Amino acid sequence: VEREPVSEDFLPLVVQFLEKSYAAGKIPGGFVKREGRAQDFEILTSRLIDRTLRPLFPKDYRYPTQITLMVLSHDIENDLQVSALNAASAALFLAHIAPIKSVSACRIARIDDEFIINPNTSLLNQSSLDLFVSGTKESLNMIEMR
Repeated sequence: VEREPVSEDFLPLVVQFLEKSYAAGKIPGGFVKREGRAQDFEILTSRLIDRTLRPLFPKDYRYPTQITLMVLSHDIENDLQVSALNAASAALFLAHIAPIKSVSACRIARIDDEFIINPNTSLLNQSSLDLFVSGTKESLNMIEMR
């Protein structure tokens, strides 16, 4: 968080989600061993977190704020988006940079008319519903369905 507020009339919030390939135990092949540019999943996850957290900031908050979430290890079975949003929410809440409510997220799947909260990847692939829900105790902030 910058110490001086900006004069523009918007919230200068940047959310960056980075998933390094070594987090899943994979090393890029070929001549170039670098990670390269952001993948679609990283961009979509950053947007998902931004759209959930942005409404929680006070209207007059103008301090440039950056949230960086870097995946260092991942088992490929559990949902990174839910974990990343919950981590970003906890970091903001504990940082005391603004009076922000705690927010949480979950993913809901439906298999054989049974709803499953936070399914693993194999269950999600069998599901007829992929619903991402995030919000505070009082309200929903975002719903995304595929």
